[in-house]
Amino acid sequence: MNHSSDFALFMKWLIIIGCIVLIATGTNIILNWSKLPPLAQPAVSKDSTYTKNQVTDTAKKTAVTITENIVNKSSQPAPVVAAANTQQEAILKKGYDIVVLGIVLLFVLFALPLLSEFNFLQLFSAKFKEKVDAGKVIINEAANATNTNIPSQKPAISDKPVTTKQVAQFRDMMHDPEMNIEAISSYSDDPQKNVWGKLPEVNERKLSATVIPVPGNNQLFRVQLKVISTNPEKPLQNKVIFHLHPTFPNSNPVIYVVQGEAKLELIAWGAFTVGAEADNGATRLELDLAELPEAPVLFKSR
Repeated sequence: MNHSSDFALFMKWLIIIGCIVLIATGTNIILNWSKLPPLAQPAVSKDSTYTKNQVTDTAKKTAVTITENIVNKSSQPAPVVAAANTQQEAILKKGYDIVVLGIVLLFVLFALPLLSEFNFLQLFSAKFKEKVDAGKVIINEAANATNTNIPSQKPAISDKPVTTKQVAQFRDMMHDPEMNIEAISSYSDDPQKNVWGKLPEVNERKLSATVIPVPGNNQLFRVQLKVISTNPEKPLQNKVIFHLHPTFPNSNPVIYVVQGEAKLELIAWGAFTVGAEADNGATRLELDLAELPEAPVLFKSR
């Protein structure tokens, strides 16, 4: 650690200690003076003397002394008592002000560096957005990692018969209550086909994909899926839920939008249909990777 950082750390701790002293001092004043009840109207004798009871509390002594000095010079005790009570209220207010000052200084010391990166009127400043995006990237990378460890051989597909529950779920997804079991079974090899609207571009949102061979492996392909906005005035926000072939470990990954796009990377053996939900489910996109003109022939044939 260099001298400048040592000095900065020393000053920071000095300010913290000063704030704690301020808060403690103000609290002590409040506790002492709040225990002192408002003064009652004093009894004034003919010789204008005032007998004071023995008081151990410093605050009470001060208040009685102030009242005594003024009463001895005045024949009207009511204004004198009011003045003494006003003095007590002023001291209490001073105690509260000191406590607030200490709290404000502590808040400024710890919160100002963060607030300096936050722009309320524009919701987020550039630095704040960078930090948020960095967090989203970490989450997206974790989602991507689950679908990049794919075996070289063709993934196994379940040959179990379609259940009644699956039929009901599929009919609901397809919005076709008349779809029979035979028709549903035909989708077993590509279950996302014709489920998400059949179009890769809807509501000024576009789902695209690129497919390239994995270097050093003639069986696997690296697939990058991307959802973007086609209208700069209507940027893509929040997150996108992708729907992949069920043989992927994470077949429904959630990808957060970073810099206007949601990107999902995975390793695949062959082509399949991808679904995507954007705008909190209001936009449904679909893309059959077997129909990509620039995808490798081997990938599209599987």
